[in-house]
Amino acid sequence: MSQNKEIVLFENMSRLEKEWDDTVHLCGINNIFSTYEWLKCWLQVYGNNFHQFIPCIRENGVIIAIAPLAIVPQIRNGITVNILKFMGDGSADYLDFIVPDDSDKCLRIFFDFIYDHHEKWDYCTLSPISEDSNNIKFIDEYLLQKN
Repeated sequence: MSQNKEIVLFENMSRLEKEWDDTVHLCGINNIFSTYEWLKCWLQVYGNNFHQFIPCIRENGVIIAIAPLAIVPQIRNGITVNILKFMGDGSADYLDFIVPDDSDKCLRIFFDFIYDHHEKWDYCTLSPISEDSNNIKFIDEYLLQKN
């Protein structure tokens, strides 16, 4: 990470209200499911069942990328497991990381951060990412390197 980039973890999306849609616009995202208002409404309906886990990348004091994630506890075979997934999962057509065009650098920072915090979750499911997403190739390559 360059000196002017830092990763910040937010556990409450409301702290990002002023910057969220600016970042979506800056990244050229044209997806209603990535907007602050849509996710805020989704949180009002479904947000009581999980912990928000939103790493953001700041560059020169400005948020340039957001990973809109949540940790969802679920009971599987009588055991509670924590699943890391996108906020909006189950209600959106497709979800994704909010990253600029040079997304590989930001995605690497996000995935390294997620792995560094693996004690918070038991497994990760990142769907439904659109098959047209520019991020799919990086994610596949990153996960192959980790295995």
